Amino acid sequence: MHPPFLPLLIQATRARTLPVMLAPVLIGSVLAWQQGIPFRWGLFVLALVGALAAHLGANVVNDVFDFAEGTDQAAQKMVPEGTTVATGSQALMSGKLSLRAFRGLALALFALALLCGVALAFFRPWALAFGCSPLAPGLCRAWTG
Repeated sequence: MHPPFLPLLIQATRARTLPVMLAPVLIGSVLAWQQGIPFRWGLFVLALVGALAAHLGANVVNDVFDFAEGTDQAAQKMVPEGTTVATGSQALMSGKLSLRAFRGLALALFALALLCGVALAFFRPWALAFGCSPLAPGLCRAWTG
């Protein structure tokens, strides 16, 4: 018997961290509204879903790399010693979801975030500058080693 999907998805994505991404979208929306910019529910929902999907995707991809490199397994062995806490996704560590499923989940979440970003850029083209600016340091780091 397979575990229920929704609780497994919540565990795998570490969805309990969602308030971390909810707060900036809410605060940014309120600040824009205070500046006299009309509030648009559609754009708010796109920004919120995109931010949440990107954050959850980052959580999942972090677990993929930590598991693939053996970091989570090493940390798990240290838990009884009291020198660390359980890390990584317990859904991956317990075998409830495969590494392939985790990779697919990360890809799906990042695709959803990208779709939201493209839709937002259609309505607010200047938002591309904000969406692309975090890529520059990462690309520089990747090219320079």
